[in-house]
Amino acid sequence: MAEQELTCNFCGDIIKEDDEYCVNCGSIFVDDALCNNHEDTEADGVCVICSSAFCDKCGEFTNGKFLCREHDGYEIIDSMARVFSSNDALKIEYFKNILENEGLHPFIFKREGNSIPFKGEDYPFFGKNGGALSLYEVKIMTPFYEVQKAEDIINGLEENKSE
Repeated sequence: MAEQELTCNFCGDIIKEDDEYCVNCGSIFVDDALCNNHEDTEADGVCVICSSAFCDKCGEFTNGKFLCREHDGYEIIDSMARVFSSNDALKIEYFKNILENEGLHPFIFKREGNSIPFKGEDYPFFGKNGGALSLYEVKIMTPFYEVQKAEDIINGLEENKSE
């Protein structure tokens, strides 16, 4: 017998019957999830970057994604977050190839134009604090569940370069 396909009531993403939360938006499906920072407080969501549960004092939904305070400044596009940006196309390609060789799924996002500041919910590809697109800025995005590993790899590459 085939398992029935379910969808998250908040974002519409496909979920499994035994999922405790939606990996796409961070909505919690269980009643007993507690905040990682306040063990006596019920969690309101699961951060889509670190997969930890938090209450409304420690995290919030921004543009349909639950993010903890540590990760609420990330630039988000759909189910991906920016892990690196540069105007150096060769560096972007180099980092992308290394991430792919490590089994990750990087996506290059490129916008060309003048530097324009953006802020607010009308611009979902930026964090809640806004951002700016500079001329020919290129971003490496990864799925939420790969962000921390991708950043560790990129930070290691940057540290090796500076030594």
